[in-house]
Amino acid sequence: MNQRSFAFTATIATFCTCLVLALALAMPAAAQADEWGQPTIRLKMTTDVKNTKSLTTYPGKKTMLRVKVTGADASEVVWSSTNKKIATVSKAGKVTARAKGRCYVKATIGDVTRKVLVEVTSPEAYQAVQNAFADKKTNIAYSQAKRMKTYYRDCSSFVSRCYWDSKLGRRIFAIGGSEGKSWAYPAAEQAIWLNEKGKRVAWRACSVKKLRPGDTLYFETDYAGRDATQWRYIDHAAMYVGNGYVMDTGGSGGLGIIGFRWCKYYSTDTSIKFIGRPCP
Repeated sequence: MNQRSFAFTATIATFCTCLVLALALAMPAAAQADEWGQPTIRLKMTTDVKNTKSLTTYPGKKTMLRVKVTGADASEVVWSSTNKKIATVSKAGKVTARAKGRCYVKATIGDVTRKVLVEVTSPEAYQAVQNAFADKKTNIAYSQAKRMKTYYRDCSSFVSRCYWDSKLGRRIFAIGGSEGKSWAYPAAEQAIWLNEKGKRVAWRACSVKKLRPGDTLYFETDYAGRDATQWRYIDHAAMYVGNGYVMDTGGSGGLGIIGFRWCKYYSTDTSIKFIGRPCP
């Protein structure tokens, strides 16, 4: 082979290699599977699920779940519910909450399944949870002295004002009755009032399966030393917002923001002294 023929052959080989690479890169993501050749299913982080990677809803509410499928045709997804008495799901992934409780909605292709936790609570508690996330997005500082002002919270006023804050148009349920509408009860007093009204879920930590979004949790943290004057030594309040997440406030030096706290196993948390359910 002369030099010109060799150069021409090399040029053709380079062109073919580049063409193959270009075609491979141009293939849509949906044609790619995981490293074992199985399709993958990912839950799209829509507004309804992005906060806790789960679905919080209430009876009668309909929510569309959306997934991203790779390595298979998305039309092949088969939707199902683990408890149709709690929630049903259509062939297109629309979830209809039926009754309060919890179950899983599953999206399946072949041997691959993606589960989504569905927690059904009361409409009032659902709105309180939405208020909690709205507060989280707001530039709110931690302060006990200014706890009832618009852009300030401490732990107990945060919980109380998610349910009732007339200045913010929140008139769901006043923890503490008429007094609680104008002044948020401290944590221990909230727990006492809820217990007296028969709104107790548990005296202590319990399985997360027994909780519903919107439940209020009361702790003994002893952050300022154990206070024997407080009922059951309670000195902190928080709200369960779904999928094992508890939202509360905290800070040091009077400054802080509303933040997440992840509680994986409630049954082992000895600091929980009371769990209430303002709106069953």
